[in-house]
Amino acid sequence: MKRGLESIERVADKTTMMDVQSEEYLSLIMTQQLRLSLVHFAVFFLILFGLPLVNYYWPVLANTRIWGFTASWLFLGVIFYPLTWLVAYSYVKRSLDLEQEIALRSAKSRGGVK
Repeated sequence: MKRGLESIERVADKTTMMDVQSEEYLSLIMTQQLRLSLVHFAVFFLILFGLPLVNYYWPVLANTRIWGFTASWLFLGVIFYPLTWLVAYSYVKRSLDLEQEIALRSAKSRGGVK
C-alpha cells in the first residue's frame, strides 16, 4: 500500500483542482488500480501455479507429511482457499483506500476538506 501512496505523491500536482467527476480523475484512479491489480494477479499466479512447480521440482518437499497429509494436499485442500480470500480482501481494501486517498487529495486541493 505504501508504494501506491508514494505514486499518489508523485501525481499530487495532477490532483490540484481536479474534479472528481472528470476524465482526469477517472484516468488516475484506473492507472493506480491497474498497478494494484497486476501486483495482486502476480501473487495469485504464484499461488496457483507454484504448487504444481513445487510438486515437479521438489517432490520430497511436496510429499513431506504434516498432520497426516502430504504438504501438497494440505496446501491444496486447506491453505489455498484462505490464502485466495486474503488476496481478494487485500485487493478490495487497498483499492478502496486508494480511491479514497485520491478523492481526499482532490477535495483538499479544491479547499473542500481541511
